[in-house]
Amino acid sequence: MAPIFLSQAWRQQRANGLLVNHRGERCGVYQFGRRLLSALASDDDITWAYAECGNLEEMLAAEAAAHPDVILLNYVPFTMPWVNASDLGHCRSVVFMLFHEAYQQAADALVAPPSQYFLCPDPTLVARNPIALPVPRFIPPPCDRPDPEPDVFTVGSFGFATPGKGFDRLCGLVCDQCDEAIIRLNLPFHDSEAVVPVEQLNAIVAACRARLHKTGVQLEVTHHFFDDEGLVAFLAGNSINAFLYEGGDGRGISSCIDFALASGRPIAISSSPMFRHLHGINPSICVENRSLSAIAEAGTEPLRHHRKAYEQCAAGRTWNQAILEALAKRRIAYDVPDGRGFNKLLDDRSRATYTKALADLRQHSPEVSMRKMSKTNIQQAYALDAIERLAALYPEPRILAVCSSEDAVVSCLPSFRIDNI
Repeated sequence: MAPIFLSQAWRQQRANGLLVNHRGERCGVYQFGRRLLSALASDDDITWAYAECGNLEEMLAAEAAAHPDVILLNYVPFTMPWVNASDLGHCRSVVFMLFHEAYQQAADALVAPPSQYFLCPDPTLVARNPIALPVPRFIPPPCDRPDPEPDVFTVGSFGFATPGKGFDRLCGLVCDQCDEAIIRLNLPFHDSEAVVPVEQLNAIVAACRARLHKTGVQLEVTHHFFDDEGLVAFLAGNSINAFLYEGGDGRGISSCIDFALASGRPIAISSSPMFRHLHGINPSICVENRSLSAIAEAGTEPLRHHRKAYEQCAAGRTWNQAILEALAKRRIAYDVPDGRGFNKLLDDRSRATYTKALADLRQHSPEVSMRKMSKTNIQQAYALDAIERLAALYPEPRILAVCSSEDAVVSCLPSFRIDNI
């Protein structure tokens, strides 16, 4: 048998992708999709096209026009109610869906047809489920010329006026800790008043004003729907930006931090799980642990690692590589002799197709193979074939073989130039 030289072949792949978004600009999910397109397109491993679709037919038409290898859906049920797993089977491309509300237990429990994967933008996830792919956050381009730090201590925050974001708590905290300060809140209107009713917005502003009990603390409320550059500039004009969400169990990571990191200003957060990727920062930036002034005085150095990891080009490359690696593993899995992937019952269909691996066992491990029942050698053939395919993803594969003195596969591996056993 000719020796097998191993390499990470998936890194040399190129592919075409189609990012599908919904329509409607004043929506955080929509804006996430637009920012994601910029991040993905900053790396050339995948050539991305873009479409905004309101139903399955429009998406299939966009697929027919773009001829992608991959479709990436910027999916949440509210914005894409027309998406369901069975209909996605009509796609010729492999489908990746964004899982905005990813957290560990939910990612571990995900199931999908063989042609579907989930991209989970949560750096804290442990990769346990092969269809749930952890990917980093990504931030907008940093502010080129940030304003000088304000003369008066200024605390900024922003977001749609939905319950649980703690804007009133922030106002109370600033009043408790500062005799003189400015609080700047930008609470934009949403595309759908069903999501953010005007009465709800007004009630949140009233609750914020009710928490002010010092004349030296001023509250400024605006309702601009900024583009990315404008929002980063708004945040860069503050001494510190603070986000005091309440609760958040079973939720994904909040996107507000992505903008705050790009602003180049210190960040204060609550202990909400929606900021879990920042909870390990030392010194702590949680308001439960330190005051706003102490967090501000520490500057942005504690955030440096996150800003570097989530910078647009670095994050875009990591996302594209995660997609390409999933495609490569899928191709390897379905390129097995019986075409049924790795997870299956080994039966006569497999015995009829794994002929090369069975022949390799007889050639390189004849004594062990002969001592086993003839039909059970398909298990060893399957394992040998799988190791050969999966080891090819790594330049220096290492394999741990436990209790393997009578294992025909292990005795074959040196012949495949897999020596680190």
